[in-house]
Amino acid sequence: MANAEGDVVAWVEANLGGTVTSIHRQARWRPAWFVDVEGSDGVRSLYVRGAREHANPIFSLEHEAAVMRVLEAEGVPVPHVHGMCPQPFSIVMDRAPGQADLSTAATEAEMDSVLDHYIDLLVEMHAIDPDAFADTGLTRPTSPEQIALGLFDRFEAIYRAVKARPDPLVEFGIAWVRRNVPHHRDLVTFVSGDSGQFLFADGRVTAILDLELAYLGDPYHDLANLRMRDMSEPLGDLARAFRRYEASSGAALDTRAVEFHTVQFGLGTPMGLSALLAQPPATPDLLMSFEWYHQVALMALEAIGFQLGVRFDDVELPDERPLRHADVGMALAGTVRGLRADADHDAYEREQTARLADFTHRLMVHGPAVDRLDMDEASELLGRRFDAVEEADAALEELVAADDGTLDVQLVELFHRRCMRQLRVLEPLLRRAKGGIHHLVPVDELLAGHSGLPAG
Repeated sequence: MANAEGDVVAWVEANLGGTVTSIHRQARWRPAWFVDVEGSDGVRSLYVRGAREHANPIFSLEHEAAVMRVLEAEGVPVPHVHGMCPQPFSIVMDRAPGQADLSTAATEAEMDSVLDHYIDLLVEMHAIDPDAFADTGLTRPTSPEQIALGLFDRFEAIYRAVKARPDPLVEFGIAWVRRNVPHHRDLVTFVSGDSGQFLFADGRVTAILDLELAYLGDPYHDLANLRMRDMSEPLGDLARAFRRYEASSGAALDTRAVEFHTVQFGLGTPMGLSALLAQPPATPDLLMSFEWYHQVALMALEAIGFQLGVRFDDVELPDERPLRHADVGMALAGTVRGLRADADHDAYEREQTARLADFTHRLMVHGPAVDRLDMDEASELLGRRFDAVEEADAALEELVAADDGTLDVQLVELFHRRCMRQLRVLEPLLRRAKGGIHHLVPVDELLAGHSGLPAG
């Protein structure tokens, strides 16, 4: 990325005309730039969205750009795409007005208004004729499995291609999903994929964002993912949102199918991150991957548990068994925070690195006891002693592979406890507007507790 800004400037000026007057990298994990270019018609603000780093993409950036062009033609508010910059590989689009993250809304009334508008737009997107996307390469599924597992097969194929160590939690989730496909669902619509991402202003959505996972399949995928988006960017009253979707679409929600899609898409995150956490790359954003793996896996497990009638007990960390000199991690975090950073993105990477050092310290303090308890629980279930986590995980994978669902309750409870312990280690470092570990509310209970239909 050393010459990335110069390459972006060169592409913009050559393809859009005018003179770039400013460019700066967005302070986030993904490479992206804000660009202002001055031409004969004034100053145009652009957003340049780069490809993911340290990840195997499900679809290409060209796929996202093609989908955005169709949605724009259909009247959906998305940024206008100007083209593809080859180096750094990125989409060049207009910079839409508004702010991200609905939890930053000024009032609860504004949150409700924006969420209502987003749900209306989601209904509109789901109503677009799937044939409108024929030239984008989106394929129309025909079997119940294809409809239900629009992205799942792709995630699993990547997971298996790069798998670096046993991951019994993921293997359990995969087996459960394939045994529990909702065969009665035959509706096929456009699906935004990673729903709940948008900009807003004055109580309205100004632009739908991040459509890289768009496909044709079951629209309940998008509703399910709102529950996961609410983890990092609280959306407000999800019961209100689901009731509005019911009213606008004209059909009552099949809540078990929404739970299923929470599981099948939720598992995509741990599947995508499993190999990365087994062989961590050198990146300041590594802590975020640990958080996403365990927090999203936890929600997938809870959605499975709800369908099995399980209500999970709380889990606390075992007594500390710190490694000698564990406080070196604290010293490292302080050292990193003392380093100079002159640009916004440099400051972002410095803080991310410092938080990674904080996490390393917590692993040195709590990790040995957590690993011992994980091995003890595996030993109790499997009837033999383990002295290494990897051995216990390999044995659990064998158990999962041999099981036909008979052990679903025991296994979902085991993996939930394991996941919770990892999140307890991470807990002081979790970055959520609401704070702490995020748990799901069953969709049935969410809707039962709703105080009334939203206006409209």
